[in-house]
Amino acid sequence: MLKFNSNNIVVGEIKEILKSFNLPSYKVLVRNKPVSIFKGFNYIFNDMILVSLVNKDFESFEFNESDFSFRSTYYYNQEILNITHNLAIKNINYDYITHNRLGNYLRFIRDYRGLNLMSMYNCFNGQSANNVDIKFETSYVDEEGKKTITHIFNTSDNSYKLLTIPVKYNCDYTFFIDCPTELEITACFYLNNNQLNDLVVGSSSKVLENSLYANTYMKVRGSRFNTPFVYSKLKNLLTKIDSVNDETKDPFKIKKSFAQKELELTLLLKLPKDNNSSIVVLESDYSDDNEQRYYPNGLVFSSHTQYITNYEQSSLSFKKYNSYKQLTYLNDNNSYPFANRLLEYLADNVITSIDDIELNTKRVESNLIKKGVISTYTSSYSWNNNLRAKIFLNAQEKGVLNTKFDVLGYVDKDVEEKVVGFEDTTNEWEV
Repeated sequence: MLKFNSNNIVVGEIKEILKSFNLPSYKVLVRNKPVSIFKGFNYIFNDMILVSLVNKDFESFEFNESDFSFRSTYYYNQEILNITHNLAIKNINYDYITHNRLGNYLRFIRDYRGLNLMSMYNCFNGQSANNVDIKFETSYVDEEGKKTITHIFNTSDNSYKLLTIPVKYNCDYTFFIDCPTELEITACFYLNNNQLNDLVVGSSSKVLENSLYANTYMKVRGSRFNTPFVYSKLKNLLTKIDSVNDETKDPFKIKKSFAQKELELTLLLKLPKDNNSSIVVLESDYSDDNEQRYYPNGLVFSSHTQYITNYEQSSLSFKKYNSYKQLTYLNDNNSYPFANRLLEYLADNVITSIDDIELNTKRVESNLIKKGVISTYTSSYSWNNNLRAKIFLNAQEKGVLNTKFDVLGYVDKDVEEKVVGFEDTTNEWEV
């Protein structure tokens, strides 16, 4: 796997992809996902750029036309002045700036186009924090009454180390790390190697201490790489924030300020100074990942559990396409930015639900029909859950899931070899 700060042709390819892509700064709204929207903020939904007319929290977003005003049509990879941004290539290394941009690019592909590749991306960006000085209190009640604990995250203290993990609101994060002693986590706003503490919200100076640091603090008393834990403090964080210290008593004022700084939202991971474990942080809940991650017997994985059942009767989620993950397979005391399989997707060498060449899907389906994996073509040769599930199940039956990493139900090189086949039975050319 590629390491942080590497410089080779792969790094150059990734940088060119991110340089050429116009990544919007507007948040993408996704049906059935938790989100907070704010009056006057711009959002992307389907092929529209919308302006919110309301302040509203959603546990599960559903589009209501009365909540928005239509601003303009949005086209994929559209360039919009001051709204879309491209990676500025300033060096030849795979640095944290490139890695952070890649994460935001993958999140956009997931939210706007429905292709979730985040299981192959390590949210940890390989960086130690700088210029951080955070002090806050949390309280708890025991049989002796209420007690208050002071927590300190300070980069000038050499007795521990602080690492940075760029994150997003309303997401779970699964940590894979070996740490036999305590580790601590809190969120902050962090940009260009500096802690941001100048929220202009017309409120007291304790806003970050009370609403961000304390609400996102977590202590873990020992962790094993093979037994990941889930960090959920960012779930519904915005809905918990009030403005009790704000003279305007506007419950959405501080929320808006927090929402505007989502790009700078960062977890600080506080570890013992001598901890050299591999660190993998995956966006979403992969706490059952240890059920699929076994050490190999020779060159073959141990048998893989059947993870998809009744796929035609149920709505499939990404977790039901779990396979062995290269990122989380082994702790070798190195941290890697992404799995090798992700390179296939970035280079458009995988046939997926967002493939622009319709004939590719037809060729896949023609071969699967010939092999008896499916019985008919999908409507307009379009991907659906049933097609993906059939491919995944057949990959499972062929033993692909027991020998290969990061098989997601799309036609990567291993699925093409073992499940679909290389033969073109359509005898057609796309014009």
